[in-house]
Amino acid sequence: MSKEKTLRVGDYLDHMLQAILRIDRYTEDLTEVSLVAANGAG
Repeated sequence: MSKEKTLRVGDYLDHMLQAILRIDRYTEDLTEVSLVAANGAG
């Protein structure tokens, strides 16, 4: 794997991690019931 491609994979994984952390912060105070209700599935 080229160095350039390796850097892109690292950037991609970092982007995914940052998105997961943002979701975690956004939902940390929500209960499962309120989360389902907010998404119209309940």
